[in-house]
Amino acid sequence: MIGADTVVVARGLKMGKPDNEAQAVEMLRRLHGRTHEVWTGIAVVRGDDARTAAECTRVQFGRLTDEEIRRYVATREPL
Repeated sequence: MIGADTVVVARGLKMGKPDNEAQAVEMLRRLHGRTHEVWTGIAVVRGDDARTAAECTRVQFGRLTDEEIRRYVATREPL
């Protein structure tokens, strides 16, 4: 079995997927124009043997206008 997950950390706050459009707007406003961390973990399990690993990538997010954020969230892609 293989499993993986990713979490974004911005200014000390762990961010999951937004539950609604308002949260998506808030998240994008927090990220835009700043550098944040994207942590990805993976686990591979076979019988009693389990292997895990994690990797952190620093991402520089471009600046967005409020209109760009609203249009992107309207696509529902962030949800």
